[in-house]
Amino acid sequence: MPKQQPVRVASMNPDNMVSAGLADDFDGQITEARVVPWDYDGKLDHDILAVRLTIEPDEDSGFEEFTQHYSAGDLEYFVPSMDGKSPVDLDADDKADMEGVYAFPTGAREQLNNNSNWADFLFKLRDAEFPPDDMDADVRFVEGLAGHFNRVPQQKRSGIVRPSGDGDTRQKTILVVTEISEAKPKTRKKRTSKKSSKSTTKSTPKVDSDLDDRIEEVILEALVEAEELPKAKLPGLVIKVFAGAEKAKAVKRAASVEYLNSREAWEFDEDEGVLTLA
Repeated sequence: MPKQQPVRVASMNPDNMVSAGLADDFDGQITEARVVPWDYDGKLDHDILAVRLTIEPDEDSGFEEFTQHYSAGDLEYFVPSMDGKSPVDLDADDKADMEGVYAFPTGAREQLNNNSNWADFLFKLRDAEFPPDDMDADVRFVEGLAGHFNRVPQQKRSGIVRPSGDGDTRQKTILVVTEISEAKPKTRKKRTSKKSSKSTTKSTPKVDSDLDDRIEEVILEALVEAEELPKAKLPGLVIKVFAGAEKAKAVKRAASVEYLNSREAWEFDEDEGVLTLA
């Protein structure tokens, strides 16, 4: 009688094992960007301002989806904001309510310092030929960006808060985009009306009508339940449904203003970045 195998065990086939440690040297796509308070995962006794990126590595990279935080400033001077008009409540019970897409000035300082990890990320992004004019105050300008990611030595700088008790003498590194393969065009434009006009986009031929329809089904299902859906959440919805080569296409399409304005099932407000049922 053959030996019965345990129900859940780890494979000893090296082809089935996954990459460990910090993700490095891989192709992937940024699916979400948020300005958040961050305490270096509990290593600090207070929060700082950071930008959190959700990164989806390509399937053949061996890495799973992960989030990466980049220090961006001091919460004494800048606080996350969703609308660019008011700061979030840093005393909220739910951490999700402390997230934003803008760094909102709360004092005399109007601009972030250029000596943070987030500044380093942006400098490297510019070196990879991302147009500086497309670096919007809304950090969602990087959502949909696909390219090659590498860890590079962190710039040495003084006056930076370090986690206490950090005795690690190894070279600090930062994950950056070193080559762009696909950049989502800047879409947040000044408009006189809250509702977006669809007259100029409906005549544009669809890239793949079947894919468009299936993306609509995924979005509409979530929209019916929520009644209102931020555009920033769309990549996360389609990532869970599509696979293989279609996944990247679906993420790009779901983040496309052209696509969102071309569907009859919802109304899309570009200024607010929000979908509502038609």
